[in-house]
Amino acid sequence: MELDGRTDLIGAYDTDNKRSEAQRKRQGISEEFAAKVFVFDVGSNQFVCPAGKTLSLKRSKAGEGKVEHYYKAAATDCQACPFRAQCCPQAKARNVIRIEEAEAVARFREKMQTQAAKELYKKRSRIAEFPFCWIKEKFGLRRFHVRGLAKARMELWWATLAYNIQRWISLRWQGPEESLV
Repeated sequence: MELDGRTDLIGAYDTDNKRSEAQRKRQGISEEFAAKVFVFDVGSNQFVCPAGKTLSLKRSKAGEGKVEHYYKAAATDCQACPFRAQCCPQAKARNVIRIEEAEAVARFREKMQTQAAKELYKKRSRIAEFPFCWIKEKFGLRRFHVRGLAKARMELWWATLAYNIQRWISLRWQGPEESLV
């Protein structure tokens, strides 16, 4: 697959539902009518709400490594529903989003749950992330000062070169045994 091995498209996925829970609370939806309670029927490609009404697919939006499917109930169903105040108090009809991840992304998430991957990324955070933190904090490169991809790459190249020279000088001044620390 074209996505295999790419980790740049793996973002912070809402696996523990913190983002969707915050959104649910902002919209005034009670916990009994959270999106996780809605049942997805694969055969008809519809959701069924706790009151027994169906939410039909309205549109799909393709993203990098995922497809978002948007489902919506009929406004007449929601207006006549006795649970409207708990289910969709701020909207005419209830919406639910179903995210379908690419197979490569799902495999990557599964791989990252293994102990070996967690240890590898813990080691990576100490080794690879420190230079980025240093460049961001000490050099103040939080955003580029130029426009255009070529110029931004050059600015990053200069910052990286400055970091490497600075690191080389500090290691050079230390003794061989001190540089291993």
